[in-house]
Amino acid sequence: MQNKILIAGLGNLPYPTTYHSIGQLFLIEYARKHNLLWQKKGAISSAQIDDRVHICYSHHLMNVSGKSISSYYSQIRAEKLLVLHDDLQRDWMKISFKAAGSANGHNGLKSIAKHMGTDFDRLRIGIGRPEDKSKVPDYVLSKMNTSQLDELRNGSLYDKISQQLDEYIRIN
Repeated sequence: MQNKILIAGLGNLPYPTTYHSIGQLFLIEYARKHNLLWQKKGAISSAQIDDRVHICYSHHLMNVSGKSISSYYSQIRAEKLLVLHDDLQRDWMKISFKAAGSANGHNGLKSIAKHMGTDFDRLRIGIGRPEDKSKVPDYVLSKMNTSQLDELRNGSLYDKISQQLDEYIRIN
């Protein structure tokens, strides 16, 4: 029997089209394009790609989403967790995989690590960074522009993330 995988998209439901919600927004679009049905149970919305692979996002704000993601992970008895999240350290549309490790200052990852430890995989989605570090909170909560949303929903950014996700599922 193959390992169960949970793929979680980080975001803030009250701010759905902000840079900080890019992981969650991608999974919602991925589910729509694959005709997956979301089910809401408590603080989690989830869908199944197949018997082995589940996707989810938390209804809590990102900085406290770890508890609900951890709970769902245990509930489905998953063995692997992949978290899709925004990354200020990468330019817009640059994507990279990271196996385990520190949260690098990302509060959503810190929340998950608090409940599950740091032994989970990440797909980091570059959102760029403002030059003035004091503007980071405003930047991550600012809305993506129309062309960026189009790239995420239908363009090359969607394709890049989707390819990485499909490859992750295939090799795990």
